[in-house]
Amino acid sequence: MELFDWLGRPLALDFANTVWPARRRGPVDAIASISDLRVWLDRAAIAATTQDLESRLDDLRGLRAAVRRLLAAASKDDLLPRRAMEIVNLFATEAPEVRQIVPDGKGSRVVSEILSDDPASLLFGRIAMSTMGVLTTVTVGVCPAPSCGLFFVVERAGQHWCSNACGNRARVARHAAKRYDGSPGGSELRPPTAPAGANRG
Repeated sequence: MELFDWLGRPLALDFANTVWPARRRGPVDAIASISDLRVWLDRAAIAATTQDLESRLDDLRGLRAAVRRLLAAASKDDLLPRRAMEIVNLFATEAPEVRQIVPDGKGSRVVSEILSDDPASLLFGRIAMSTMGVLTTVTVGVCPAPSCGLFFVVERAGQHWCSNACGNRARVARHAAKRYDGSPGGSELRPPTAPAGANRG
């Protein structure tokens, strides 16, 4: 899986997964710089610009850290950390949502209005609300496949991987490890042994 191939999950997960923890050369921060952030905003189809967020990068990263702590706890069915919840709740107030019932033909419908026109506040509010939705409506997993470690929504019982590609890669890695360890069918990959008497003085 390449950088940003995972986009399209709930916003909370897309945002949390801008830290990719299990890459071969170490964790990758996909929004570490302004140019990285610009790419993510574009690929994730987010209306805010880097100019909107430049003065609030510390807030953005603080919110991300809180969201990641909450998702990690949820993936293990642990109690949600109180401080992380407080941070998400605080950011949710930046873009309060008001719902009103309005006429619709002979019936009615409910419409929502966000009481903010600041792009940064709107993004923070959307992320916070998405996080609340994820934590209360779906099951969160962490993909254990090699070079992954991304959060994902568990959609069926027994789902371990975030994608078929990760599942296939994990099975290949497991099979290779068994062969190297001398499991059935893997004797050809056992480390060579020294000839008898080779270490005698």
